[in-house]
Amino acid sequence: MVMLNGKNVDLSGVSVAPYEENGNVMLPLRKVAEAMGYTASWIPEENCARIENEKYILNIFISSDNYSLESNGFIRYCGWCRKSGGFSL
Repeated sequence: MVMLNGKNVDLSGVSVAPYEENGNVMLPLRKVAEAMGYTASWIPEENCARIENEKYILNIFISSDNYSLESNGFIRYCGWCRKSGGFSL
């Protein structure tokens, strides 16, 4: 069970249940992002998961293990992501 602000996050239709790996809890990104009010999408030509709302765009680039956070048309942060051996949006 995944809870956000005291409410259960609907995980129906998810092919992989949340699990722990090396002390980190792995959650289904799309379901958690949508429960938080964000839109989640997959951009295949960039091998990128995108999480966004009206203010922010978070891009997670899978093959390069990098991410960017954009706001108001400007990249606010770029960095390295820990590769977890898999990714599902």
